[in-house]
Amino acid sequence: MKTFVLFEKYKSSIEDNPSSEWLINQFNRGEKIFVMRETRTHDEEVLNFSNFFKVLLNYSLLKTQFEKSSLIWLRMPSPLTFLTFVFFYKTIKKKECHIHFCANILTFSFLKRKFNFINLGRFLYGQLLKIIFKKSSKHYYYYTGTHVKKNLRLNLDSKFIIDQSTEEQVKMDGEGVAYFGRFLKLKDLKFLKFIEDNKITVHCYGSGDKVDHENLIFHGLLSSRMVQNCMNTYKTIILPGNEYFEGFPRIIYLAMKLNKNLIISNESNFIDDIRFYPNITFYGDRPFSEINEISELDIKTINKL
Repeated sequence: MKTFVLFEKYKSSIEDNPSSEWLINQFNRGEKIFVMRETRTHDEEVLNFSNFFKVLLNYSLLKTQFEKSSLIWLRMPSPLTFLTFVFFYKTIKKKECHIHFCANILTFSFLKRKFNFINLGRFLYGQLLKIIFKKSSKHYYYYTGTHVKKNLRLNLDSKFIIDQSTEEQVKMDGEGVAYFGRFLKLKDLKFLKFIEDNKITVHCYGSGDKVDHENLIFHGLLSSRMVQNCMNTYKTIILPGNEYFEGFPRIIYLAMKLNKNLIISNESNFIDDIRFYPNITFYGDRPFSEINEISELDIKTINKL
């Protein structure tokens, strides 16, 4: 029995990618074939296609893999995944197909705030996805973030998932404040003002250009398996910025599993999914009275994920 997995982006080996590790644990059905973009691996079970043109050039190979597979997992809303889905749909529709929307589409409210032609294209693409997948019951649907389901109008049978495998750990009280992620998000001016005003020093783990600020200490990139261990040594996890495409960040999920204090922007898209969490501090300008959606998550759900 074979499982066919099509990812939008994959920059590490299978063993160090949280999504692939989670999928292997969830669908233990024998052989698995992974199709990735920008993969740093030489594993035989990985087919590495960086764009749709390469998908077309390898049409016969991909069609054969689709036909041999009993289960197909597609990670949306990547345009590369979507185009492949459309191109091979005659084969895919005959299979057990699972579609995971791991990120949000660009909403009209975000487009109004940051209008440009690139964002207009992203918005129109999102509307196309909404039309095609609206309340569809032809496949199995999953989403990460309540706002993702709401904006895409997925059917009621779709399920909230976080594709992250975790290890059981003795929870430590820890000390200090840490950030895990792309350093680009550290440029958020409201975040920088917040840590300045509150005299907070943040230990930063991730990749990208460093932000020159006296309250930030940089330690470099960790493997995904090391993140949870490192996080456990800190008392508070902070997540700056607000990006339209964020579903529900794995870092927040791991921090909640470890009962860490959280500091996030009150403009974050996923805020309605964590408003029940007791150890949380918000920064930013959005009045908390506007945060009134009922979350689909609760403490018991988080502990089971």
